[in-house]
Parts: sequence; structure tokens; C-alpha cells
Amino acid sequence: MKERPVMPANELKLQSGRTYRGRRPRNAMGLVNDRTILHIGATTVQHDSPSVSFGRHYPSVSREKFLAWAERDVTEELPPGEFATWPIGSAREVERG
Repeated sequence: MKERPVMPANELKLQSGRTYRGRRPRNAMGLVNDRTILHIGATTVQHDSPSVSFGRHYPSVSREKFLAWAERDVTEELPPGEFATWPIGSAREVERG
């Protein structure tokens, strides 16, 4: 019987409804290409992001690919139900006043 690989302690904990930022954020139609998890399956993660066009199916990727893409959870930094504006620095400057 094969042993399951041990997950590193510093690995992100994925949760539905949470928003994650990539290691290299990009501009997606004036917003940051953050991803909000809609569903977590046995091996896949289905997510929404500003780069998903209206009327399209939400993309699904493997957990491994999502974790390789994601840097951190940014849910607490964003207004509920919204994505951050691009460029990222200008949004932070506005918050500081």
C-alpha cells in the first residue's frame, strides 16, 4: 500500500469562498487576477476570477496547480464580493489616505 505524501506545514489551506492572490499578480481587465474558490473536489478546484468572461464556464484546475499558482489568502484585504483594482499599489495608497 502506498503512503500518502505529507503536506508541508507552510502550504495554504484551501477553502470555498476564499480569495487567493498569485505569486505574480497580473492585470485582468483593470482588476488583479485573484481567484475565488467556488468548489473544492477530490482532486480539483473550481474558481472564479476577473479573467473569466461572462457566459463562460468557471475553470477547474488540479489542487497542485492551484497551490503552485497561489501565494496567499487575500480575502480579509478585499471588500466582500469584490476583486482588487489594478495596479495594486494605487489601491493601497487610497486606503492610506
